[in-house]
Amino acid sequence: MRTKEILTWLVLVYTGLVLQSTVFSTLTIFGAKPDFLLVMVVLVGILQGHQSAARKGFVIGLLEDVFVGRLIGSNALVKAIVGFLTGQVEKEIIKENVLISIFMVWVFSVIHNLLYGLLLVILGLGSTLGLDFLRTLFTFAFFNAFLALILFPFLYYLLIKGPLRVKSKP
Repeated sequence: MRTKEILTWLVLVYTGLVLQSTVFSTLTIFGAKPDFLLVMVVLVGILQGHQSAARKGFVIGLLEDVFVGRLIGSNALVKAIVGFLTGQVEKEIIKENVLISIFMVWVFSVIHNLLYGLLLVILGLGSTLGLDFLRTLFTFAFFNAFLALILFPFLYYLLIKGPLRVKSKP
């Protein structure tokens, strides 16, 4: 990665962390709030593939864990898995179609929360996956789908045509 790319990613992640801990924390419905960083990881998977998304998902999740200061590595693991899984469908979908991307963000938001909930249950830090969890899960997914609608044009430009596009090797 070049310095310009690294700085651009740092600005994006920092912006996402600040938004999640300030503005988005007030937008809570049924305990759910939008996850800017997850939307970024899913869109990276859709637009750039599984390797890029898994790596960026891990780093973004780790930065989120360090910034928030709870259960270090949990978001890194789950976001890396979600990035990898999202990237697996990259060749099967039309990247330019915003509706498909929004739907994929919804689907992978559900998968993210299921994986994170399962991880908490395995570690003995969460309760069973009951009705409240499902209500929060689907609210979270709809929040992220709406956020994807707003972010898609910007991230599409950065990841496909702009400074964060993946360069093909000669």
